[in-house]
Amino acid sequence: MTLRLLRSTEFWLLRLYTRAGGRPARVIANIGMRDGTVWSRGISVRVEAFEFSLFAAVNGVPRFNYYGDHWVASQLLLHRNYVIGRPGGCEACAEGWVQFTPYAAPEDVYRLMQLDLSCLTKWHSCVTQIDIMPAAWAQYVAERSQTNQSGEKLTCSSAIIEILGRDSANIATAEVVRYHENFYSKGYDKTVATVRVIDRLKGMAAWNVGETRDVTLLSGTLCADDKVRVGSRLILYGGWDRSNEVQFDPQKPWPVIPMNDTNPNLLRRGIYQDYSATDKTE
Repeated sequence: MTLRLLRSTEFWLLRLYTRAGGRPARVIANIGMRDGTVWSRGISVRVEAFEFSLFAAVNGVPRFNYYGDHWVASQLLLHRNYVIGRPGGCEACAEGWVQFTPYAAPEDVYRLMQLDLSCLTKWHSCVTQIDIMPAAWAQYVAERSQTNQSGEKLTCSSAIIEILGRDSANIATAEVVRYHENFYSKGYDKTVATVRVIDRLKGMAAWNVGETRDVTLLSGTLCADDKVRVGSRLILYGGWDRSNEVQFDPQKPWPVIPMNDTNPNLLRRGIYQDYSATDKTE
């Protein structure tokens, strides 16, 4: 067994490698520091057994990633500061993961981080997610029907707009200068608008206040108005990478919500919860 401890100004990283019972395994634990305060922590485990891999990971994150208008809103309606899931496409492995923000309740974090490390040394290897992460996976299984139903009944609310502020990588406010609609034979349309940038609330490194941009507006999304008008003030948001190198494709549809007296403030409350919002790149 080899124990290696690495330290930097940002985090502690603990790597524990072990070969137990003839099965290679790996455990990685980490603690994230910001301004001398513990702001995130995590642990991941990988166990190999007879050409089969079992993975479990529980990690703190500043926000939950999503792309375009697809995001894990259904789980966040049940518990807005942590999500439990599994990847797709893994044929020779089983994997479960948990992500939580710094605002998750300590008792939830403690419960979700309970991994059964006896899987490293058992004579008969663990083979399913519930073997290695029993508490988190039991909750995931129990909530699946609820998350499906809550996703179907999703409605615009103050909580949803605040979550969008936290989890969107890019947010800007803009005014519609002109627009036109493109109709397609399959029965749907896209609104292409020229907008003048009013403010960058988060990310949007390639956009400058006062300039005009051609954007495709994604219609029919949560919190969006039914009709776009010249002079409409909109909030555009998206989950794409916000690094300086990204060049936004005008054909990529942007989800939008209308600007009013409350929506920008709700978004800023969410942005404040994302401690990565001040980072230059991700």
